Amino acid sequence: MLINKYKIYLIVIFLISLQFNFASFCFSENTDNFEIDPFEEPFEEKHTQISDPLEPLNRITFKLNDAFYTHFFNPVSRGYARIMPETIRSGIKNFFSNINSPIRFANCLLQGKFKNSLIELKRFAINSTLGVGGIFDVAYSDWGYEPQDEDLGKTLACYGIGQGWYIVLPVIGPKNIRDTIGLAGDYFLYDIYTEKLGNSI
Repeated sequence: MLINKYKIYLIVIFLISLQFNFASFCFSENTDNFEIDPFEEPFEEKHTQISDPLEPLNRITFKLNDAFYTHFFNPVSRGYARIMPETIRSGIKNFFSNINSPIRFANCLLQGKFKNSLIELKRFAINSTLGVGGIFDVAYSDWGYEPQDEDLGKTLACYGIGQGWYIVLPVIGPKNIRDTIGLAGDYFLYDIYTEKLGNSI
């Protein structure tokens, strides 16, 4: 278990070092000769240029993912929806959302969103107790505390880290280098948190 953690840690460090190599490109892109057009529509859609040097590999992964979703995931999800009542499906979803609450709390803190971090802390405390271990989302239904959609990828973006290359991950789908680092980092935090939780029970 410890060896696997160090492997994940080394992968995260490698991806972070790779990301910083492209950060200067992301920061400097489209900043030269910047002019303001007084006649520009205020709500005109902005197009962001995304670097995709892995396009051949991404196309292959996309096709494999599409086949997986079509022939495996979709039939399984439809069967699961038919067999499992909606209340049980909702309870399972709420349970795993509650487990991830400390990670959202940490990312809110790292982003300086202290009000949102307090909401996540309240949600975790309420749902873990009154919500029977998070099966029921009473923090939202009774108190109106909505879950804060924050992750390490958004935290890195908050600190000015560029998005980097576009990449299609197997099964997970399209990401960029920054969000891939965030995904690995969140998984690492989740692994540590669940292990500590398991040891305390």
